[in-house]
Amino acid sequence: MAIERLTDTIIATAKQKAKEIEEKYNKQIQEIEEATKEEIERLIQENEAFIANEARLISNRLISNAQLKKNQVLLNAKWQVIDEIFKKAKQQYIESEQYLNFIKDSIAKYKDDNTIVYISPNDEHRIKNILPNLKYELDKNLSAGIIFRKGNIEFNYNLDKIVETIKNDIIVELSKLLFE
Repeated sequence: MAIERLTDTIIATAKQKAKEIEEKYNKQIQEIEEATKEEIERLIQENEAFIANEARLISNRLISNAQLKKNQVLLNAKWQVIDEIFKKAKQQYIESEQYLNFIKDSIAKYKDDNTIVYISPNDEHRIKNILPNLKYELDKNLSAGIIFRKGNIEFNYNLDKIVETIKNDIIVELSKLLFE
């Protein structure tokens, strides 16, 4: 009987020890699970904050790009308006009496026996009407205006070049007036 009691005591002690070990490890498992849940929650919050920040950055970038494209489209439209104004002004000038007077005055000023006169094919019929005896050559590269050559000297009154020079001189002022 003493052996049985000793065996029972050993078994009871072992069971008690096993229960204590099991409780200890269950408590550690529970602490690890709670710590893991807290860490997962923290990581989720960090990711949500990161995602929200990235979404803001992407949104800001997209808005900035859209504004940049809008500004570029507006700028291109403004330049088209300016170019159109100069084209219309040039065309109106070409169709005016002032243009013919400019041609006549230029010929009177620079034409002599040693001067070659170049005119635009577009102006030929009008110049023939006002100066029927003028000897000239056609310059296919000239859309309007007149060029005089005397030896190595050239007086270039190409209207495209004149308009481009004027345009460069007044473009800043013109854009301020048109687009403020």
